[in-house]
Amino acid sequence: TPCKAGTFSSETGAATCQPCPKGSSVGLAGATKCAACKLGEMAEAEGSASCTPCTVGSFRVSGLECVVCPAGHSCPAANVTARECPFGTFMADTGAAQCKPCPATFYANRTGSIQCDKCPKGHLCPKVGTGSNGTGQPVECPAGTFNKEEGAVQCTKCKVGTSTSGTTGQVACAKCAEGSYQDRVGEPFCSPCPVGHYCMPTIPSRKFKYSKGQYNNQLNQSECAPCAGGTYSLETGSRECTKCPVGNMC
Repeated sequence: TPCKAGTFSSETGAATCQPCPKGSSVGLAGATKCAACKLGEMAEAEGSASCTPCTVGSFRVSGLECVVCPAGHSCPAANVTARECPFGTFMADTGAAQCKPCPATFYANRTGSIQCDKCPKGHLCPKVGTGSNGTGQPVECPAGTFNKEEGAVQCTKCKVGTSTSGTTGQVACAKCAEGSYQDRVGEPFCSPCPVGHYCMPTIPSRKFKYSKGQYNNQLNQSECAPCAGGTYSLETGSRECTKCPVGNMC
């Protein structure tokens, strides 16, 4: 009598047929051997007539059984090993066929993440899947902007009278130093107070021209300098004082 499907006999004079071992099968009667299951398939019991594909979210590339895809990985195909979730994605559950992109305001800067982290202060995470370009890092606020909150999708421009001194990733803007000013928003640097002007530390958003009778021939000045005796200035913002002409006194 021919051996039935799922069994075999490889010897002459056999009194009984042998069941296919786990991990193998044979679908025809009268078989002399069983065939190992293909990658991505399994036969859990002895005497299997066919191999069963691994369920979605599991795989088998070695051994006898399918393995459930671990958290932080995806298993898009049953015949390849689990893949770590790439930068900017995550998977908290086991048995996933695909990883999920981090939502906006979150990021994942490592592979195999089981969760995304909230965008830190001084940074922005404006896109879904931040870091999918291969870095995984949240974006630093550009110079001239800041962000004091976590989970931001955009940075705030520095107000007039402040800057970030050219640095990025700031949580606040700093007031312009004495002798400098900034009259525009979102500027990375404060400007030096120009010649003929003074910049008050109490009003760092403006520069002021020197009054008549005063002068300034240097940058970064915060106070007025009066013309010396015997000199005068009839214009505002003068760079120098003029000697008093003959026949006059100043």
